[in-house]
Parts: sequence; C-alpha cells; structure tokens
Amino acid sequence: MEESDLEARTAKEYTLYRAGPTPLKDRLFRSSVFCAFAGVSWLIREHTAEHFSLKGFEEVFNPEQGEQGEQGEEGIKPPYLILLQHTTWYDFSNMLPVWFQFPSGHTFNAVTRRDYFPKIPPLNALVNGLAGAVSLPVYGMSSGKADSPEEREKRSRMNREVQEQVIAAYAKGISISLAPEGTSKGNGRISPIKAGAYHYSHFTTADGAAYAVPCVPIGVTYDFLSGKEKNGKRKQRVFARIGQPFMYSPVPRREREEPKAYEHRDKEAFNRKTRDAYIDLNTITAAQLASIFIYDKLERGQRTTTVGEFQIGIQDMVANLAEMPDVYLDQFLLDKEERKERLFLLYHALIQEGYLAPTSYGQHSICQSRAEQEPPLATFKKENILLHTYNKIAEVMEERAEIREAIRSAL
Repeated sequence: MEESDLEARTAKEYTLYRAGPTPLKDRLFRSSVFCAFAGVSWLIREHTAEHFSLKGFEEVFNPEQGEQGEQGEEGIKPPYLILLQHTTWYDFSNMLPVWFQFPSGHTFNAVTRRDYFPKIPPLNALVNGLAGAVSLPVYGMSSGKADSPEEREKRSRMNREVQEQVIAAYAKGISISLAPEGTSKGNGRISPIKAGAYHYSHFTTADGAAYAVPCVPIGVTYDFLSGKEKNGKRKQRVFARIGQPFMYSPVPRREREEPKAYEHRDKEAFNRKTRDAYIDLNTITAAQLASIFIYDKLERGQRTTTVGEFQIGIQDMVANLAEMPDVYLDQFLLDKEERKERLFLLYHALIQEGYLAPTSYGQHSICQSRAEQEPPLATFKKENILLHTYNKIAEVMEERAEIREAIRSAL
C-alpha cells in the first residue's frame, strides 16, 4: 500500500454500496447453473447427512418472517459478501441447496481455487469448466504455491485482476461468496483468515467514492460421531447458522505508522470480526460435549468410564448450557428420551473409533494414546475426529468465559 492510498483510505467514510437489479440474462444463466449444482448437492446431502438445520436465514434475508423481525423491516439487499466457515469438502453438498431459499433476484459468484482433481485430468477439466461458469479463481500465495518472487508477483497480479472482477460483479448486483479460511484442512480450530475477504469487503471507485458491502458470516458445525449408520457409514449431523451482517470500517491510523504496518493491523481487525462471528455461531453438539468429557477425564488422570457415567456427565453439561441465552445446542440434547438414545449411539461410536476399549463388565478404558494423537493437518479430521471436535469447542470456551464456566461447573 502506498502512502497516498493509505491517506485516501483513512480519510474516507465508507458507505453502503447499492446496485441496480441484476441484468436478466445474468440472473437466468446463474439461476440455471446454480439450480443444477444445488440439485446435485441436495442428492449428495441426502446420502451423507442425517440432519441439516439452518438458523438465522429469515432474520437476515426475510426479517418480517423471522423470530426477531419487525413488521415492515426489509431483509439485506444484494450485493453482499458471504463469509462461509469451511470445515470439510461436504460444505459444498450441505450448503449449496440453501440457494433455493434465497429471495428472488439474489445471484452469486463464488471465489474458489481451481484444480480440485489434478490427478484425474478429465474430471479436473469438467469441474474447472462448471465452476468457472459461476465462480472466480483465487491464486494461493502460501508456501509451496508461490515460492519464487516471480511467481508471487504473477499471482498477486492475477488476484488484483480477480478483485476488479469482484467489483464488476457488485456493480451488477451480484453477491460474492467465499470461504475466508481458504482450506478445510485443519485441527478443528478456526484456520487463519486469508486476505481475500478483507479485499472484497470494500473498494474505491475511479471517481474516489469509497464503498463497503455487507459481510454475512455463516458458521457451520458438524457432528461426525452421533449420527446413525447407514450401509456401514455414519451420517453427519450438520448445523448452519447465519450471523448478523457487519461492514468494513478502517481502523484509526497511528501517528507515523508505516503503510504496510497499517494495512496489516487493518486486516487483523477485519479478520477478528470474522473469527468472532464464527465463535458465536458454533452449535454445541453431543460430540463436542463427549469430547470435553473424555479429555477432562484424561486431564484428571482417570482412565475408565461407563455408559451411565458418560450420559450423566453430558446431561449435566446440557442442563447448565440450556439456561444460557444466545447459546445454541443440537435440539435433541434437550429431549430426555432422544438424548439417551443418541448418547448410546455416540458411546458406541467412540468404541468403534478406538477411543474406548472394554475392560470389566460395563466398564471401558479410555485409550489415551488414541485420543491424544496429533496427525498432520491434511488428515487430522480423518485420523483423530475426537480431538478435531474437541479443538473446536475448546476454542469457543477459550473465547467465551461464560460457556467455559457453565461446562466446567458440570464436570
């Protein structure tokens, strides 16, 4: 960032960007493509997800129909920037069918990488072609992708061109959707937020006007352990929540602050808003509470448990959390009979996954080495799903003291 750019940024008030209706040809084209994608994704979701819930949609997009809306209140208007939390490849199949719920006239461009199947060229070319119809490419700058100065400059230039295409899409009333973390390969905690969301959240036009678009965070939580099995595979329980939109606003510049230092701090402030939204949009699941129960046992030096003790421990945590406002739980946890059945399935899943092993009648030992295994990030979710699950709720507990105290007091 040049000094002149910095002066312009900090001196301006960013106003909400408004665009006219999306041209009919764009709406028809994108609608047909998204309809095809969403239809295929819905079929995949039917086979992989036992449960899918979406909360907050009406409050943001149709508030007059939502629980918190007031008569006459309007929903958010395009263009806006959707910030989708990225946990797994299944985000694609679980979230795309939501497209059918958007009000008429809401159209989208995704920003995503290319070459998902480089080892299968025909499939890779097909996916690239289909994705290219309704998405813009993003070019990674991380180590291994842009090691040389020449490659970094090339990718920076291409990303700047994509940013211009994003602004052109906004001008047509087309919203942008992207996953700010840029990866689903992690240990369960929120991955570092990449720069793309920051750059797409605001812009300056040729005449010097400064605009920002609403940023709509969507938190996605998975329970990979308490779902029922079908054809030998355990199905997912998926919880998506749409948070309150926020707008980019530049942080005040410090005296004699260098442009690069300022931009870094400005990005960090924006990224913190995104991260805080994801923390608050977590849905507390049975698997998260089970992971707390198991790792608390290990921390206390206790190595055995029973299904009865397991169920009582989770029941006590649920009782405390259910009394708290703005804390969201998987609803089956609030039903005594369904909770008992689900926790029995979850306990059996922990045995299947090697976290519990039978000892004497009715008792199981906790396999510490299995629970504390630290796989590489690329395979973390697959190789240690319990620790992956625990890391997600542990991050929430670190950031939200009231949730931490409610849980800890029940153990």
